[in-house]
Amino acid sequence: DGVAMKPRLLVLTILLFSVPLGAKQLAEHAREKCVVEGLVVKAATGEPLKKARLLLQKVEARAQPVTAVTDSGGRFVLSDIEPGRYRLSVRRNGYVRQRYGQRGRNHPGAILSLAPGQHLRDIVFRLIPHAVITGRVYDEDGELVPGVRVQVLRYRYFRGERQLIPGGMDNTNDLGEYRIFGLAPGRYYVSATPETSVMLSTAPAQVRQGRSAQQASSNESYAPTFYPGTNDPSRASPIELRGGDVFSGIDFSLLPAHTVRVRGQVVNSVSSRPGTDTQVFLVPRGLAFRSSVFRKRARVRGPNGTFEIPRVTPGSYHLVALYFDDDKQYSTRLPIEVAYADVEGITLMIGPGVELAGRINVEGGR
Repeated sequence: DGVAMKPRLLVLTILLFSVPLGAKQLAEHAREKCVVEGLVVKAATGEPLKKARLLLQKVEARAQPVTAVTDSGGRFVLSDIEPGRYRLSVRRNGYVRQRYGQRGRNHPGAILSLAPGQHLRDIVFRLIPHAVITGRVYDEDGELVPGVRVQVLRYRYFRGERQLIPGGMDNTNDLGEYRIFGLAPGRYYVSATPETSVMLSTAPAQVRQGRSAQQASSNESYAPTFYPGTNDPSRASPIELRGGDVFSGIDFSLLPAHTVRVRGQVVNSVSSRPGTDTQVFLVPRGLAFRSSVFRKRARVRGPNGTFEIPRVTPGSYHLVALYFDDDKQYSTRLPIEVAYADVEGITLMIGPGVELAGRINVEGGR
């Protein structure tokens, strides 16, 4: 019997020692969790803001964010947080979104590094009321036009160039009205661009000139219009917005513009094949390439990589050709001027480029 009891005593001993060990690990893990709490107030008055939504997102991983909502006193608590590096932001209807450590509208904010067991209590967000721009869009006959895309843009440096970057947009409703909200204080430019579904009407003047509706619509189109009424971005008038401003009456009158075709060929010396595997875009000069509202995309077709871009209004443009090879991107850009005749015989050459290597020294750094 004494021999038979030994295995049972051994098992019992292991169980007794394993229980307190697990409890100890759980307690240590709980002590490592972090807490972030603070306050959200109105920037002008310091009055607490209820129902502001906080979002804490881990930098390195795509984990589910931790969220919280402020109470009637503007207070928030984010608890049970794993140690690590985070970005913290706050949203509130009627106010500009703000990030922790943000020093400007386009600043990404600071990283919030949480050590094991850390408890932050002094974070304060001071929110600025957003600004709003509203207006209507008319055609050449004074009728309201639905389905027009209206954008606000701001000058920013993009790839070393000062360009207009989109900052908000809306489409006109059935009454030709638009409303763009959530805008931070600053200087903005406003543009209106009809979608392809917006049909060009035939004005009486066109009929008097002896052209049919079909002839008129084949070489005329609505061009992007910048406030207060120009097709040239450099001649647009800025609108200065302060926190809480509501700018109404920013209206547009769309006018028909003469259009032409831009034709050419893409030669891809990287792949040693015709440019049929490339993408070609026409972008107004002075506007960022990522502003998809203004750029036109060409269809590259045929065995020789030919392309054609129809319905191009007069102006200054960049023709951009892109080619992707696995994780590498090759591109070329050609400035062109479009007047009142078709632009023919353009050749876009995509080459391998050159690789540059070097070292960057920061003065005063270590």
